[in-house]
Amino acid sequence: RARYSPDYKAATLVHEMGHRLALLLPRSAGLDGHRLLYLFLYDVWTDLYGREFADRMVRIERRIPGPVDYGAAWSWALAMTRDERRERLRALVAREPAQAREAAGRQAGSANGLRLELDEAVAGEFGLSGVTQPRH
Repeated sequence: RARYSPDYKAATLVHEMGHRLALLLPRSAGLDGHRLLYLFLYDVWTDLYGREFADRMVRIERRIPGPVDYGAAWSWALAMTRDERRERLRALVAREPAQAREAAGRQAGSANGLRLELDEAVAGEFGLSGVTQPRH
């Protein structure tokens, strides 16, 4: 992936880290990994890099070939407003808060050595208060 542009590298890093964060969330019928991810990825890209960047990355991801229908997943997620996506995430965690907390606890010792630390305020937004690991 060395030939990726700096913007696409940044977008890909955030995308892949988003998959790690999505592991903390309970699964629901009809939500595959990318639909779950896309409930927050566009908003993260927008907050970090701006709307033009986020829109450009969505256009790129929609064209990725393979077994995942990225285009359909993006259409589904972006048919909702930011607030509707946020509410959908909150509803997922509210249904299964213990499962989300348990998954968050397992993340600290993952096999690949990637450690995802959640800011306590961010964790609170997802109903995961008290699961963040102290920084060393």
